[in-house]
Amino acid sequence: MNKRTLINPVINLAVGFVIAGCTATSNLTMADKGDKIKLPAAEFNIQNGTDKQFYFDKYRKALAINAGNPKLRDVYISASKTLDKSFPTGHYRIHLSTITEVDGESSYRFYKNNELLATVFNPPTKLEFEKVHHDLGRFNLAPGDIVKVSANAVTNGKIPEGDITAYARGRWVSLTLTAE
Repeated sequence: MNKRTLINPVINLAVGFVIAGCTATSNLTMADKGDKIKLPAAEFNIQNGTDKQFYFDKYRKALAINAGNPKLRDVYISASKTLDKSFPTGHYRIHLSTITEVDGESSYRFYKNNELLATVFNPPTKLEFEKVHHDLGRFNLAPGDIVKVSANAVTNGKIPEGDITAYARGRWVSLTLTAE
């Protein structure tokens, strides 16, 4: 990734304005257009102090919900990541990579600093475990921001499993950020 480190007194903002004459000394790393940052689900914090948390599906390299536990069905489970101080500030097009499941169409929510910014749904599928890339939109991100993905385990009622129907596990793989 090509980064620009800018030091006051002149800071070149992402929108192209120049501010001169500042006396404070600080470092600001800006994202260059086209830079891509991948945030794998495995890097997100899933320890939220409750029994309602994701597990890591090693085979698919995804966070998933244990739909075998009735308490985890039809509720949102969350994982978060704080962007560290070296994260380049900028406007990003954000894509969420999820995995389809034949037994349900999970929904996913994207938050920045606890503000809900986007909700997307996996499409119905006849093919198990295909990756889907959801465009969540364009958002400004900076060091210290907390990004969060929530998912749910749901059933579409199509796959019998004992006395009930099977549930999708809300699997997701990563967020991909592309600087604009």
